[in-house]
Amino acid sequence: MTVTSWRPATSRSADVLNGGVLRDTGLGTAAVVVLPLLVVIAVLASHLASLGHEKGLVTAALRALLQLGLVGAVVGVALRSILGASAFIVVM
Repeated sequence: MTVTSWRPATSRSADVLNGGVLRDTGLGTAAVVVLPLLVVIAVLASHLASLGHEKGLVTAALRALLQLGLVGAVVGVALRSILGASAFIVVM
């Protein structure tokens, strides 16, 4: 019986960190279309209901996009090495 090393079914992690270059975020095309569409629906619903939260909804969506992008970048950099991961865990 031959024993082979375990490999995941997909090599998505290899695509994300290929030589230190971010190639694939794992965010599919559907999410790139659906997430802005959900913001538009929320703004439209707020406008139709005369709630007056349109600017706040767009601001919150953009802030969330920025914050999650920054957190993802920090985690991605931290997890490239044992030292970085350890430092991230201590800080958290």
